[in-house]
Amino acid sequence: MGTKTFSLLAACLMSCICAWASPIVITSPSAQTKVVVDVSNEAVNYSLYHHGNKFLEQKHLTLILDHETLGDHPRVVSTSTTLKKYELHPVIALKQRVVSGSYRNTIIHFKNHYALEFRVMDDAVAYRFILQKKGKTVDVLQEPVCLTPNIPVKAVMQTAAAFRCNYEDAYTTLDPAQWPASQMATTPLLLSADDGSNLQMLIGETGVRDYPRMFFKGDGQGNILSAFPHVPVKWTKAEDGGQKITEEAPYIARTDGNRPLPWRFCIMGTPADLITQHVTAVLAQPSEIADTRWIKPGKAAWDWWCQWDIYGPDIDFQAGRNTATYKYFIDFASKNGLEYYFIDDGWAEDRQAPYKARKEVDMKELVDYAAQKKVGLVLWVPWFALENHPDLFRLYASWGIKGVKVDWMDRSDQWMVNYYERMVKEAAKYHLIVDFHGAFTPSGLEYRYPNLLSYEGVRGLEYHEGCTPANTLWLPFIRNAVGAMDFTPGAMHCQQPEVYYSKEPNYAALGTRAYNMAMLVVFESGVQMMADSPTSYYHDADCMRFLASVPVTWDETRVLEAQPGKVIVLARRKGDKWFIGAMNGNNEHERRINLNLGFLGSGSYRMTSFADGANAFRHAEDYTRRIQRVDHATTLPITMVRNGGFCAIIENTGNDE
Repeated sequence: MGTKTFSLLAACLMSCICAWASPIVITSPSAQTKVVVDVSNEAVNYSLYHHGNKFLEQKHLTLILDHETLGDHPRVVSTSTTLKKYELHPVIALKQRVVSGSYRNTIIHFKNHYALEFRVMDDAVAYRFILQKKGKTVDVLQEPVCLTPNIPVKAVMQTAAAFRCNYEDAYTTLDPAQWPASQMATTPLLLSADDGSNLQMLIGETGVRDYPRMFFKGDGQGNILSAFPHVPVKWTKAEDGGQKITEEAPYIARTDGNRPLPWRFCIMGTPADLITQHVTAVLAQPSEIADTRWIKPGKAAWDWWCQWDIYGPDIDFQAGRNTATYKYFIDFASKNGLEYYFIDDGWAEDRQAPYKARKEVDMKELVDYAAQKKVGLVLWVPWFALENHPDLFRLYASWGIKGVKVDWMDRSDQWMVNYYERMVKEAAKYHLIVDFHGAFTPSGLEYRYPNLLSYEGVRGLEYHEGCTPANTLWLPFIRNAVGAMDFTPGAMHCQQPEVYYSKEPNYAALGTRAYNMAMLVVFESGVQMMADSPTSYYHDADCMRFLASVPVTWDETRVLEAQPGKVIVLARRKGDKWFIGAMNGNNEHERRINLNLGFLGSGSYRMTSFADGANAFRHAEDYTRRIQRVDHATTLPITMVRNGGFCAIIENTGNDE
C-alpha cells in the first residue's frame, strides 16, 4: 500500500470517527446536571439531565445560513473543556452583592468554521453557536430550535399575537401538546413539571446582540419551536411617529461571520431556585463602562399613573404639566429620599423633536431646583425622537438631566435590538441612565451597559384591573427571574377584584395595601418608580416611610416560601437591615404561613411590619402596623387574605430590650 493511499484511508477513517464518536458528556461541577451531546452523521442532538433524570432534549441543532446549514451532516474537528470558577460583583446588585460559583464549559469545533459552546452549571445549561468565518458577512435565514420535554409539563407563557408586541400580555398556562400553532409566546417561558416533582424549567436567552429576539410556538405534538422576526428593509412613518414596516428581508439577521450568537439557556430547579439563580450574570459580557461610579440605582417619583392627582391645603396651583406641579413632585422625592423624579409624556412642546419644554414648563428652573433638592430628573422620550435626533443626549446632559425613559419600541427584530444598544451606549457618553418602556425583556445589554437600569416588558400597574394578582404572582418566577423589571409598584388606592372601579385621576390597583407595599421588596429593578401621587403617600405616612426605606439593590436574598403563580415570601438584606416581602395570589381563602426568622444573626431586633387587616378580604386598604421585638429564634404566624400580603423591616438593636 502506497503512502498516498494510506493517508487517504486514514483521513476517511478519521472523518468517520469524528462523525460517529461517542456522545460528548458534560457534567456540572457537582454533577447535579449533565448534558449529553450526540453528534451523528446527520445532526447534532443533546439531552439534558438533572439529578439523574432526563428532562429535556433538543434535536437537530442547526443554523441556516444563505449558503449552508451549520449542524447538518456535522464533522467534529476538536473539543475542549474547562472548569471555571467565578466571583462576580454586579454593578447593579439586584439579588446579591457577590455572585460566586463554577461551571464546566465545552466548545465543540466543527468543519466548515463554526462551533457549539455548552456551559453547564448545577442549576442551568446554556449553549450557543459560534461563527468562525473571518472576514465574511453572513445572512442567517433561520435558527431552528425544537425542544421536547421528557416529562409531563405545563407551559406558562406570555402570549404574543405578532412579532410587533410590547411583551405585556397576561400569562397563559397550557399543555404543550395543546399549544395552537397560530399562538406565539415571548421569552422567557416556564415549563412546570406536571408529575408532582415540583421541578421548574425556565427557558430563555441572553447575550442578544446584532440579532433578533427569539419567540416560541408549538407544533401541536408537544414540541416547542423557535420563531424570529425578519429584518425590516422598508417602512413608512406610523401614526405615532414611529415606523410601519412594509417589507422584510428573507433573513432574520445579516451579521459578522466571526462572532458568537446569543445564548439559549434552561434554568432548572425548585421555584426558590428560580428566584436566587444568577444565570444571566454568569453568561454576561463584562461592562464596557470602565468607571461606573456615576450610575446610581434608586427609587423615583412618577406622575403618569396618578395623573398629577395632588390636592390639599399646601397646593394653591392647578395641577398638571407645569412648573409648579413638577416642583411639588421634586419636593416629595426630596422629603422621602427618592433619587429621581421621572417626568413623563407631555413635558415637551413637540414629542417628535423634544428640544424644548412646553411654555408652562421652565426646564432650567426645574433642573436647578431639583439639583438643590438632590433629586435627579429623568425625561420621557419616544424612541423615534432619539433615533432622529441623537444630539438630544448631549442637550439633555447640558441641561443637567440625569436620564431618559425611552418608550414605544414594541419590536424586537435585529434593527431594533441594535437600536437599544446604540441608544444606551450614546447615553453612557453623557452619564445618563436609561429605562426602556414599550420594551422587550432583558437580553444581556444591561450588563455591558449598566446605566440601563430597567426594562418594562411586563403587565404592570398601568393595566389597572388587568393587572391581576393571579398574573402578577408569576412574575418573580418568569419575567423578573431574567432581569430588572419596571412594574411601577406602590399603589395606595387598593381594591379587591369584585369591587374594582377606578377612573382618572383616581386610579386604583388590585390587591391589598400590604400586598402592594410588598412589591417593593419582592420585585427587582435598578429603578423603582413609585406609581401613586404625593397626596396619597402623605395621607398614609407610615406606609410611605416604609416604602422610602426599601433599597433597590441587595446584599443577600433568601426565599422563605415560593409557589409559582400562588405565593412568594422573600427576605432580603441590605447592610445590617432585613426586609420581608410576601405576596399571596387570588385564592378563595386566606393563606397562613409561619415566618421563621432563623436567618437573623445574634442579638435583638426591632421589626416594623404591615399586615392585612381583619377586613382586607373585602376592604383592600385595611392593614395593621405593628412594632415588636424579634430574634433569630422567633417564628411569626402570618395571615394573608386573598390577594393579600405582608412586609416588614427588621433592624438590629443589639442586646437592648
